[in-house]
Amino acid sequence: MIRVILADGSAVIRSVEKQIFSDDKEFSVAAVCSNAQEIQQSLAREKPDVLVYDEELAGMRDVLRSLQPTQTVTVLLSVNNCDLFCSADVKFLKPDFMSMTLGAQNKFVHEVKEKILLAKNLKNAKSSTSSCGSGKLYSIRTNVPDLGGAKFSAVLVGVSTGGPKTLKTLLDSLGGSIGVPVFITQHIDSTFDKNMVSWLDKTEEISVSLAADGEVPRAGTAYFAPSDSHLTFVRDACGTVRIHLDKGAPVNFLRPAVDKMFESGAHVFAKECLAVLLTGMGSDGAEGCGAIKKAGGYTIGESAETCVVYGMPKAAYDAGFIDEQLPLYKIGCRVKELLERKA
Repeated sequence: MIRVILADGSAVIRSVEKQIFSDDKEFSVAAVCSNAQEIQQSLAREKPDVLVYDEELAGMRDVLRSLQPTQTVTVLLSVNNCDLFCSADVKFLKPDFMSMTLGAQNKFVHEVKEKILLAKNLKNAKSSTSSCGSGKLYSIRTNVPDLGGAKFSAVLVGVSTGGPKTLKTLLDSLGGSIGVPVFITQHIDSTFDKNMVSWLDKTEEISVSLAADGEVPRAGTAYFAPSDSHLTFVRDACGTVRIHLDKGAPVNFLRPAVDKMFESGAHVFAKECLAVLLTGMGSDGAEGCGAIKKAGGYTIGESAETCVVYGMPKAAYDAGFIDEQLPLYKIGCRVKELLERKA
């Protein structure tokens, strides 16, 4: 039996959600809450498997941050009056966006079950490997570039299938004190990009925002490519790096494309560019990794063991464009290590 706590400021939404989960024999509604204080009390008392909450509910940020690493609470985030849900285990299962309409309740509940089971499996698998100090950090290449010299000034991240969960894991491990800007190209539908960025900004230590054309990047901020623009870079007349949103032709049938961002990063940041290529279908990002290596930068790919789809990082690795391949739970720590050793 999967025990659920429901939390929403709307009595109508609470009623609908309660009906959805009560109608399924595998769920048990442990509590229904209308505010953050009730949620805190119910979490302590009921210790549920899943919390369903409205992102607009006041005080939710404090509720989420108060959850202990030992808890296995799966959070289901609802946005815009149940039109969009995002499921995430605060510590172990990271966000994955899915739709629900009141006419598609069975499909929605089935997807929720899958996410909860995955959360439990991930907790068991990762509880011993989630810290920076645990396990071995390893390189799969012997001809990696010399890490001495100029410091890295930017981290570029490309991701597709499975990206929201994966990015939450990465940003969790990077924390809020990273000394360079982070740029992210995620293949995502235009209806989801703003919601995803808003949710990450509320739950992560690092600031998260959609990139704006002409913006000067700030250290300690993660910038997402908008869903309809390539995220690229230019230097102005004073030599200052600025974000340039390119609405030109798709690359690899994609806009935004990881290759476009990586190639621009190679041109502007050169050997100061640290690239990370994560889970995704196809080969987007592979050629961009090659450009970054040619410019003297460094590339990390996610290994097959943690990829939802081992496609993009595999294409880059097979082409010889990945310097180091690591499971997801080690990548953030490795990035911080590389930034510190070159600072």
